Amino acid sequence: MDNKIYIVAGERIMKLAHVEGKGLYANVGQTSRQVSERLRDDDYKRKAAGGAWKVLFSQNVGDLSDKVIHPILKAHPRVRWENSDNTEEFLFLDDPGDGSEARKIVNQILSTRCVPLLKAENERLQKEIVSLQERLAIENEKLQKEIVSLQERLTIVDDVIGPTGVDVEKVVAAVQEREDLLARLGKSEAAVKNFRSVEAECSTLKNSMIDLESKVKNLRSVEAERSTLKNSVIDLESKVKNQKIFFAVLAAILFLVGRFWAGESHLEDLAKAQQERDIAYSALSTSDAQLKDLQAKMAKVETTQKSEPDLGKKPVTTPVRQKKQKEKRQEVKAQSEPTPAVQPVMPQEFKAPSAPAPTVQPTNPHENAGQTLRQFEACIYNEAVKFEKYVSVSDVMSCNVGNTLEMKKCLVGYSTAAGYVKLADAVSCWQRRDGWEY
Repeated sequence: MDNKIYIVAGERIMKLAHVEGKGLYANVGQTSRQVSERLRDDDYKRKAAGGAWKVLFSQNVGDLSDKVIHPILKAHPRVRWENSDNTEEFLFLDDPGDGSEARKIVNQILSTRCVPLLKAENERLQKEIVSLQERLAIENEKLQKEIVSLQERLTIVDDVIGPTGVDVEKVVAAVQEREDLLARLGKSEAAVKNFRSVEAECSTLKNSMIDLESKVKNLRSVEAERSTLKNSVIDLESKVKNQKIFFAVLAAILFLVGRFWAGESHLEDLAKAQQERDIAYSALSTSDAQLKDLQAKMAKVETTQKSEPDLGKKPVTTPVRQKKQKEKRQEVKAQSEPTPAVQPVMPQEFKAPSAPAPTVQPTNPHENAGQTLRQFEACIYNEAVKFEKYVSVSDVMSCNVGNTLEMKKCLVGYSTAAGYVKLADAVSCWQRRDGWEY
């Protein structure tokens, strides 16, 4: 007998399991016919509430029955069974809805639990065949001797009946004996035929045993292949994990190098470094040659980083910030010494018409309307504290910029849609507001 273990599930049940992610309900059964023929039986028509049946797994198992597999499935930690009319139905908790986990579990049971049973059954059949062959040999020898004895006795009876003048009673007795011998001979021939049928059955059992051994070898090869694939998957997951870590480190290094090169006042270069980080993340799917290029690039970046100052120990400062820090140091020093009172310069739009501000002649190219570059930088830097690197055009114009028309034109040319400019651009406009170029 060539039985098949199969797994089937309804299409709607599979879709529902894929959406909800709570496991797949599937039937695990056994048949000696084609699985498609088995699904046309009345009991499966009654069970078709979950949609059309779909065959997920089918495996020839010889004389093995599903009665051996069902108890193992009921005891499995990731399989659930409920007592109902459908005794073949099991819930595979980790199945995503495509039958992959159900196939894996049943294959594992067949390879690890059922192979020893098949091996024991094979040994039992071998012993039974050997014993049957020995019995048949003994019985055949007895039958052959009996046939030879009957043939000899028939020859004697024929000799007795052949000559004339034989006693009638003896002839009748010889005929009766001859009939008895013929009957016994017929029985012997029937026994011989029975022996031959038993011998044919032995041959069939032997062929079944060979097929069983072949199936056991196939199951072992499948188990070895599954183990190889599992190791390959583990190696691949490890490689992918290492690549992700590698590219994450590379992205961080590129980001830090971009920040170091650009400084805090260059957002465009910083965005470019972030774009390089995104490119590094997308490079996870590239070939081995691209991976080598990225490794060379990382080595180059590490070499560059070693040649530059350590960002973690010494912060990067912009020229404007350096000037502000220098001004603060000078202010602290000036506070410790007596200084003459200085008339503060009010913004142009807030000057009183009755008391105009005194005119101060510039003493260097960086002075205008009584305002030095350092004072202007300090003013806009105070206005830009809230926005860090940007300052609004109105705040710049409130810092007594002198030639307001040219200054505003210049600032509008650098400003964003929201009306903000970079500190460096504001300083550049202040220097060029009267046509100066520095």
